[in-house]
Amino acid sequence: MEGVRLAQLGSRLQSITKSQSTPHWTNRLSNRAKSRFILAHLARLNAAGIRIALGTDGNIPWAAHEEMADMVASKMTPAQVIVAATRNSAMLVGLKDVGTVEKGKSADFLVLDANPLDDITNTRRINAVYLHGTPVDRAGLRTRWTGKGSK
Repeated sequence: MEGVRLAQLGSRLQSITKSQSTPHWTNRLSNRAKSRFILAHLARLNAAGIRIALGTDGNIPWAAHEEMADMVASKMTPAQVIVAATRNSAMLVGLKDVGTVEKGKSADFLVLDANPLDDITNTRRINAVYLHGTPVDRAGLRTRWTGKGSK
């Protein structure tokens, strides 16, 4: 019975988040209310073994960080959220060379100034960014994009 209810819930969540024509009852809900609905059930879905992935359509650069904090607020552990944001997200979109740190993969990763397992908001404390194993010149990019030097 629990599996049937989870399948129905998963179907309803998919309708809310993926469909262009959402069910009539969701038309009356604000985006924040839809988010609260989804987050209220996220931990149950995760506990039931349903693969959770991070994906945001937010229009702010730090939207993924906010979504990770929301996922922890929904009772997922920081470790589960990191797996959702990296491995599971890469798997969901079919990317085989990213998502985990392993020999033969792209070596795209962040170096953080604090442990996100202690507090998921530590993912915002980025010290360095590596793409394909090469450090990204963040100060140089900032200067090019804004015309201003580093902070």
